[in-house]
Amino acid sequence: MYNFSDFFRNVQLHRIPFLTTELLTLLIPNMRNLTVLGIYNCPLIHIACGQKLLDIIQMDKPKEKENQITLDWYPSYHRGPKDIYTEYGAVWDNWNGDTRLAIWQLARDVLRRAKLQGIDMYSKGSAFRKWLDKGPCCNVEETIKAIMSDNVSAEEFVAWVNFPKYRGNVREVMKKWPNEPEGWRW
Repeated sequence: MYNFSDFFRNVQLHRIPFLTTELLTLLIPNMRNLTVLGIYNCPLIHIACGQKLLDIIQMDKPKEKENQITLDWYPSYHRGPKDIYTEYGAVWDNWNGDTRLAIWQLARDVLRRAKLQGIDMYSKGSAFRKWLDKGPCCNVEETIKAIMSDNVSAEEFVAWVNFPKYRGNVREVMKKWPNEPEGWRW
């Protein structure tokens, strides 16, 4: 790939076992004519790698070609143990944390940054949106609309992300955490 890097316009990487963002940092900036980069279900490129991927496709580009690469990304998807029929998505097992809140916080940062770079990762046809739809998140369309607005509060974020519990109702969140210190809000 390195020797013929100027000839690549569209690169699709599917289920490559040892592909990391460090390897992509070595390859992608040298592909000066690359327009589409697709990374699908590679085990070592998970949801937390989103910001790094957006950095990589913006790296070493001339100003007029800063947004020339389109990223289509499906993070590593974990199906969970064979004896359990639940789809986990982000982690292989139950880690006793709020998986939806963790996923949506990472997704929020990735989606906002991608929007600034001119990359559509939230429409229904994108791979990232398919990953969100398949994972433990619910009401993906409404949650994306809510978290992509610039004036969303922490309470609104929690109300939409944990939709089965709060149904998007901020008052219910405030009942749960009425005396939280001001520092927990962003």
